[in-house]
Amino acid sequence: MSLPVRGEYFVFELDPVASIATFEDPIATKACKEMQNKQYLACVIEWQGGIPVVNYPYALDVMLVSTRGMVPGPEDSMLAEMSCPILPNSSPHPLEREAVHCTPPLPWLDCFHPTLARTTVRIQYETLDTRDHGKYQLLPKNEAVHLIELNEHDTEWREEIDAAYQALHATEHDTQSSRSSYNMTGASNASFNASASSLQSYDDWLHETPIVKFSFDLEKISAQDIGNPWEYEEEHEAYTKYDVFNLIVEFFVDTCCLGYKPKRSDACTRRCRKLGSSMTSSSLRNASRRLSSP
Repeated sequence: MSLPVRGEYFVFELDPVASIATFEDPIATKACKEMQNKQYLACVIEWQGGIPVVNYPYALDVMLVSTRGMVPGPEDSMLAEMSCPILPNSSPHPLEREAVHCTPPLPWLDCFHPTLARTTVRIQYETLDTRDHGKYQLLPKNEAVHLIELNEHDTEWREEIDAAYQALHATEHDTQSSRSSYNMTGASNASFNASASSLQSYDDWLHETPIVKFSFDLEKISAQDIGNPWEYEEEHEAYTKYDVFNLIVEFFVDTCCLGYKPKRSDACTRRCRKLGSSMTSSSLRNASRRLSSP
């Protein structure tokens, strides 16, 4: 299949085994093979890399889709109204937002883009042949820009709600400097996840962004089989148990704290040494305490 372009809709599921393949780590690979993943629907709103290279994972900025109406996010400030309908959904939006135009219309009647459900995934593709593109696309293509603008607007709106919440409860939480915030992993507005925060460059962050399996055949899946967009974050968190941060921590805990060589491949060891060098000693100590706690 070809690399999806801006405005194209596709179905995807997390591929944790492919995502950690560069570590050549049998422990993590075995754990990832046992993961159960759902399928999700998304639209490409931006390409994240440079020149695409066939059979090399390419990063895409995508916005996920709810096929069962407006859904609020996992935090109080992530309102169901922070969304945009998708044709053929013609139901009135509480904020009178017009539906984006998918041509042909999606196979389901109650689809919305939760505008904060924006994330980055990597896709392995086989060709750049334009004849192999998906059937369902935003037309005109600048509708993808409209989704980005809604994402930026609703992000600011959410921050205002959080600020109001903090002001309201300031007397109750004098010792709490700020309310914990939620960001969908890999979001293109650069909210790096916990494992990526220790990486030294944007290129390294992209390299650790999860790889997904994808399909343009939307008709082959029912609306009930498409996961809630917010469930994708839960899957990604499960995957990151075996991602770079934990591999680094295990490596340094084994070598620095326990004094023996871990049973890791040479490739994994080299990667851990490179990435682990950017982590502070305090972060390693805190991580080792977490690992050693019951």
